[in-house]
Amino acid sequence: MAVINITLILNCILQIISICIGNFSMRKVTKILIIPLMLASFFIDMAYIGGYELKPVLYAELPVFMGLIFGWLGDIFLLKDTGFVKGLACFLLGHIFYIIHFARNSGINENPVYLFVLIPYAVYFIIILKKLMPVVDHKMKPPVLCYMSVIITMGALSSCLKNQMMDISFHCITVSLPLHIFAVLGSTLFIISDTILAFNTFRKNQNRFRSALVMITYIPAQFLIMMTACYGI
Repeated sequence: MAVINITLILNCILQIISICIGNFSMRKVTKILIIPLMLASFFIDMAYIGGYELKPVLYAELPVFMGLIFGWLGDIFLLKDTGFVKGLACFLLGHIFYIIHFARNSGINENPVYLFVLIPYAVYFIIILKKLMPVVDHKMKPPVLCYMSVIITMGALSSCLKNQMMDISFHCITVSLPLHIFAVLGSTLFIISDTILAFNTFRKNQNRFRSALVMITYIPAQFLIMMTACYGI
């Protein structure tokens, strides 16, 4: 139980280090292991700490786990110089699954005030498009526009989740935290990560610091969104 969590943390640290020192072999291996280790950590913690049966957990929030799997495939494709479009498509599908997850647990129907949270996402969307689109290749403009629309929608819906608390235990200490905060932080970090990646890719001015920053925001983003699977438990 503790072993898998420590392995996950060490793997993520090695991923960042491998980017900074330019070790592609280590970067490839550690990146491929991120999502599988996250899922293993989640299900083991649910089984041994939470006492849940794994099959009902999987069925209850299948869209979250499908989103993670497509994110994992996207990670693999992005390791190849020619895999950007395929990686983009995988992450697009992953975000659609996250949208389904957030929509199922949305509080908009109960409280229309949630709609006001859409405003900052719309503003961010317009600003990014104005800055990004001029540097995007003509043939890539439609898929990039589609992708940005989907991830912004995902982020906006994450802010509309119903308030539900989750108990997190560490030794004898138990803390209750609101799940929608996990969702908002996760989706925001994902948007930041993809924004940095987009500018790195299309402005063709990548460096190790920016590449590391993409993963520094991406890893906790996926982890925090995964934690919101507890909505269905």
